[in-house]
Amino acid sequence: MNQEAKVVLPENLNHYIADYLRRKIFCGDSYRKGDQIVERDIAEELNVSRSPVREALKELEHQGIVVAKPRVGWFVAKHTEKELREIMEVRTMLELRMFEDLITGDRLNKEDFALLDGHMKKEKRMIAEKDSWLRTVGFADLDMEFHMFLLEKTDFSLIKNILRSLYYQIRLSLLNNMCSDDQVELFHRRHAIILDGLKNKDFSEIEKVLSIRRQWYK
Repeated sequence: MNQEAKVVLPENLNHYIADYLRRKIFCGDSYRKGDQIVERDIAEELNVSRSPVREALKELEHQGIVVAKPRVGWFVAKHTEKELREIMEVRTMLELRMFEDLITGDRLNKEDFALLDGHMKKEKRMIAEKDSWLRTVGFADLDMEFHMFLLEKTDFSLIKNILRSLYYQIRLSLLNNMCSDDQVELFHRRHAIILDGLKNKDFSEIEKVLSIRRQWYK
């Protein structure tokens, strides 16, 4: 039994295993796009039966992270350029509504903005990382953290559920689309504009940067 199997598992195995697999996929060192995930191997790694592994994979399938091929198995999702454009289009429409709600509902306080300012400093430090792969993985994590934080502050439960699923899919795509210094800095600048727009309650600036992002994916 390996070291990972010695972890004391929580009562809700399905969610634990789903999170375990997300981390293995998102780190990029265990699974890449298109790789097969074998239920038996994961069950042995965690010293559990295959049933909760299967349920965890179904959860990831619902989030668009893995796909099931009948009579073949489970595979890390590979989105086409067309699918990615559609994902970004839906994301942009929902985020516009989300940011509007954050401003009109006055849902961010001083403590929230202080945390976001600290987050921006972490992004700057990550941009300075010399290892390109560590920078890509690290910044992709920070990108998701930034948007997830804001997502949890909105008052739309359905939008939360949809965007949360989309963010997981986008996180997977970022590993192959955000490797250069210019692209990482572009994401950081977008975050800065969004944050300034939220602070100044200027929805037009946020709308502008999201519109530019939408064009970038077309």
